[in-house]
Amino acid sequence: MSVVYSIRFGLSDHFQVAELYEILLDATLSDPNLAHGREGYYFTENGEYKLYDVAQAYSQVLYGLGKGKSPEPTTYSADEVQKYFGVITSSNVDLIQD
Repeated sequence: MSVVYSIRFGLSDHFQVAELYEILLDATLSDPNLAHGREGYYFTENGEYKLYDVAQAYSQVLYGLGKGKSPEPTTYSADEVQKYFGVITSSNVDLIQD
């Protein structure tokens, strides 16, 4: 049986982050008691990507430049996952077993 972790990350571009800062600055200037800390948590996200897709893209580029051994990314063994990442438990990780 092999175990595959499919790791997903949220994304937003720098324009969205800048817009959020502008909105928060305007809101703070108009209301100094705007919720913050435990009462207010603000973030941007408009999609997600899988870590494997990123690894696949840079593996192809490195291979094309003669710097990689294969255009496909290699996977970590269960021992390597434990060694480098410890226990993986997160809402953005899908565990796939076959």
